[in-house]
Amino acid sequence: MIHRPVESEKFYDYVKEHSNIVFLDNSWQNDASDSVYNQRHQVSIYFPNADVKDEDDCESFTTFAISFHDDEEMEEKYNAEVYKSIEAVVTELNKLYKTPVGIENLKAEDCAPGFEERAEIGINLIDDFLDEMDEESNGG
Repeated sequence: MIHRPVESEKFYDYVKEHSNIVFLDNSWQNDASDSVYNQRHQVSIYFPNADVKDEDDCESFTTFAISFHDDEEMEEKYNAEVYKSIEAVVTELNKLYKTPVGIENLKAEDCAPGFEERAEIGINLIDDFLDEMDEESNGG
């Protein structure tokens, strides 16, 4: 298993800040490298796991890859591409997915199992807190 958490965190931060679609870390599913995944579009970004390509080692990658899991045509088109930077990957994906998907219009299928329930609990806690703050500020 080859993972580079420090470098991958920087790549993931860039994706979260600049991508039009929401990706979640799914590196735990992947032995070859760290990766992020969007369930709605069935697309993954694989991060490099080495600084230098070892020609004898088929598991050392120095470039980024995009994988479309349910679309053979897109998979063939994009899997052949070599992306040398996370900026190039995000730019390419933003051409395909032009509408930003922020937290306000995040769908359950974009998220890990149980996210929707945890989000609802969090929203209720915030609402309760804000109600208490209003009561306190109004002398109640």
